[in-house]
Amino acid sequence: MLRLFTTLGISALAVGSALAQDDEIKVGVGLELNYTHNFNRPASGQNTFLFNSREGQFLLNLGEIHVSKEANLDNRVGFRLSVIDGEVARTLLRNPAFGATNPNVLEAYGAAQVNDNWLLQVGQFLSNVGYETVKVGDGQFFSRSFQYQYLQPIYGAGIRATRTVNETTSWTGAITNRFRGAEDSAGNRDLFYSLQYAKMLSEISNIKVTVGTGRDDLGSGTNREVSIANLVYNRGISEETKFGTDLTYRTGKEASNRRYNISGVGAYLTHDISEGRTLGLRGEYLSQSNATAGILPIGNNSVRKPSLGSITASLELKNGAFKEARTLIEWRIDQASDSVFTSKNGVKKTQNT
Repeated sequence: MLRLFTTLGISALAVGSALAQDDEIKVGVGLELNYTHNFNRPASGQNTFLFNSREGQFLLNLGEIHVSKEANLDNRVGFRLSVIDGEVARTLLRNPAFGATNPNVLEAYGAAQVNDNWLLQVGQFLSNVGYETVKVGDGQFFSRSFQYQYLQPIYGAGIRATRTVNETTSWTGAITNRFRGAEDSAGNRDLFYSLQYAKMLSEISNIKVTVGTGRDDLGSGTNREVSIANLVYNRGISEETKFGTDLTYRTGKEASNRRYNISGVGAYLTHDISEGRTLGLRGEYLSQSNATAGILPIGNNSVRKPSLGSITASLELKNGAFKEARTLIEWRIDQASDSVFTSKNGVKKTQNT
């Protein structure tokens, strides 16, 4: 998987910059281009990934224009509007499974700093669950983990409130229309409820724990229960080296009303080699308890309980003349318990990109 954040756009481009900015309103743009080579050479031309799903093609992964105003004690009322296009918009905002009716709006919410302790957000916003996000140039890896793809919420519409207890501790509660997505296209009215605890353990480490429960449309037009527990821990090993871990447990019922349980674990390591050069390493493993019901891909062997894993290595290069540009070269190896990755000769248990 080769991605270069450069002005040449050879493989991928991610540029973020502030076009206009004052003490209150900020306007910015972001751009990601990518090229992915899949050594399986899938006949369908599709990778088994969330966003960079096209193989052997130069693609606009994400183009974003955002306008925002931070809500704080000096400016009590704020907002954020993020309009996007590209593969992320096609996957999230034009996919009926996510119930989206605004095909280019990723975020659109108002915020109010009620007092010293309470921040309120109302509208459509990104999820605060997990280690990874959708944001342009965010994180050390261009491809998204299977844990993020299959187990965690990505964005939702509703209301979210954060109570800051002190300088190191906060609680955030949210009520959204569904587990994943803005609204239910089938007209279901069930909601999803979540609560998050965040704590700075020291100057170099932090933790956040999230639990949530509700119902979601799995694409069948009928809602099914879904619950999640997630823990993210980050620690600085040294000034150059940082470590993070992402643990998720998801349980629920699929379209035929059968119970599934899935556990996922991910580990992240980044190391600054020198100024402008950073190495990244990510490993993950997902396991599902039921071989005939659930959300992980199941191959021809329906008796075997499905599992997924991946190892990803990345090299980030930054050019001092273009501080807002990031170049990422990424190599990824995927492994499944059964043959689920398409190739030019059928399906395989492995996938290298």
